[in-house]
Amino acid sequence: MSDLIKDFYAELSSIAEVSSFADSRIYPLLARPGVEDFIVYTPVSGGFAETYYSGDLGMSEQVIQVDVYSRSFATNQTVIEAIINYFNGLKGEINTNTNVGRAYVAAKREDLDPSDSTLYRSSIDINFLY
Repeated sequence: MSDLIKDFYAELSSIAEVSSFADSRIYPLLARPGVEDFIVYTPVSGGFAETYYSGDLGMSEQVIQVDVYSRSFATNQTVIEAIINYFNGLKGEINTNTNVGRAYVAAKREDLDPSDSTLYRSSIDINFLY
């Protein structure tokens, strides 16, 4: 696991709305069966060198998908908006190891969990240049 992913988890956990909502129920890749009110984060692409027409910038790009699950649509909105407000436009050091040149939220989706139609899912993609 890259330092960015570890540092992302630490930063995500430190957001007040996240910690009061999910406590320690923040999981990589998959949720745990039988758990309610939880967050899943998934590195969906990245760790690749960022390049432009002028060549390598010396940075890497990573996309992390964040999914918030609960039985309340309003709760999902509160939590996902807190995550968006925290990471969208973020620049500088996160946790203690990763210097982020730019972070932004590229997409937001709302739906119901396909395996449980009473569980709302709010999903965002956060792009990091680090």
